[in-house]
Amino acid sequence: GTRYDAGSDLWIANRDGTDPRLLFEHVVANQLVRYPKWGVDGSLYAIVQEIETTSGITSVVYTLQQFDADTGARTTVLRDVLAYALSPDGARIAYARFARETGEAFESMALAGGPTETLVAASEKLAPFASPQYAPDGKTIAFASADQTKAPVILRPGRRSLGAPWGPDGDGLPQDIWTIPAEGGRPTLVSDLKEDLPALTWNGDGTKLYVLAVAGMYEVDLKNGATTRIGEGAFHGQILWVRE
Repeated sequence: GTRYDAGSDLWIANRDGTDPRLLFEHVVANQLVRYPKWGVDGSLYAIVQEIETTSGITSVVYTLQQFDADTGARTTVLRDVLAYALSPDGARIAYARFARETGEAFESMALAGGPTETLVAASEKLAPFASPQYAPDGKTIAFASADQTKAPVILRPGRRSLGAPWGPDGDGLPQDIWTIPAEGGRPTLVSDLKEDLPALTWNGDGTKLYVLAVAGMYEVDLKNGATTRIGEGAFHGQILWVRE
């Protein structure tokens, strides 16, 4: 009708972009399907973002859902999930979860169910979490986040990251790249990037991270700690290392 609708859908296509197929079409106005990932069983996972009104109060709800790759049928895995990663063996999930009472925390759990393990508590002031990714061996998780005890600054035009000027206006805290043992431990700062919503991916052997953000594309060498700008950036882009 006349109602504004900025919703998004879930598509599948061949690697070269041919033969696109609509798997799931959003069912309510402004419903978004975000961050799709393949599971090892051939199903798809994605965060479904939609507006919900309860007792006259309107809020945005983020739900991690699993989609059947043939029918598009979906089931709920977790609520209040803002970003997530699937372990290489498909057994576990690491995710950023938002609680209105305490804030954003980074957690993990077995996909089959069981207890939740807190990797980074909300009280540690390391948030928001973006683009978590398991290393190829599943032993380490990398993610982008902002240390709010040191960088409580909203990005503004003219800020610089590794000498590169910002393009579009930033819309969040300047984020760095961190790693943490998948079984728990202290997070380690591996790249002092100060970027806007960086997306990251591991290389094939787990020795490097590649990061796509507003001011550039970067290579983070985890052996020597060097961060190198290797290309142009993209506003809210995504990046994926393809394993042959």
